[in-house]
Amino acid sequence: GGVPMRPPAAPPPPGRPRGGGGGPPPPRAAGHGTPSAANIRFAPTLIPGVLVAPGVRIAGMIIAASGGRRLGGPEALLHQGDQPLVDRMVDTMTEAGCAQIVVVLGAAADQVRQTADLTRATVVVNRAWGTGVGSSIRAGLAALTDKRIEAVVVVPVDMPGLTPAAVRRVAALPYPDALVCATYDGLRGYPMLFGRRHWSGIATLASADVGARPYLLAHKDQIVDVSCDSVADGSRVDTPELMALYGLTVPPQRVGA
Repeated sequence: GGVPMRPPAAPPPPGRPRGGGGGPPPPRAAGHGTPSAANIRFAPTLIPGVLVAPGVRIAGMIIAASGGRRLGGPEALLHQGDQPLVDRMVDTMTEAGCAQIVVVLGAAADQVRQTADLTRATVVVNRAWGTGVGSSIRAGLAALTDKRIEAVVVVPVDMPGLTPAAVRRVAALPYPDALVCATYDGLRGYPMLFGRRHWSGIATLASADVGARPYLLAHKDQIVDVSCDSVADGSRVDTPELMALYGLTVPPQRVGA
């Protein structure tokens, strides 16, 4: 269950990744189109393979619960070649330095468990996945039981252009009161980072089909925007045409899956 995003651009040519996704949080006020002080301040600390602020524990949450009506099958069954996309997302979050990774499944959860290697992740099955992404966010937050974790980076599974660099960039402010959104072409998208102090409020206000948007609307002045255009493609794959563009397939579902 993903949130509506603006139509993504075509995949970038090799060597020039660009973002194409929008995001659920509210539009930014005028004057925020230039790099913010936060972007500039944290940019020098983005060392490949190293999560900023050593010793601070960050979790990753991958939302992979939607039935994927427009895709022809559940989004958690998306494959790129022979590899399930959810496996690639776990690889990405692991390389970015996440101490715990939660994968929220829903539609076809049993089949996903059999086709994907989720041994490195905490798997949560949201039986209410049909109600929308809000219930998946609540289920994922409830699974973050390690009290040492300061913040969680949230991503959807249908984002094949996500990179460890984008996750690290958004996670450069890993504090309990942080709210951070990636931007692409000036529009908010994923990854998003939610500091621990916001979790209960997000869980309470998480809405059926727009997820954390109500909470983010209420705290818009606290959001830090971090441009990820140069390090990732923010496109969401939510149509058969985009599946073909990105080389994604959904294997046939078992009857009763």
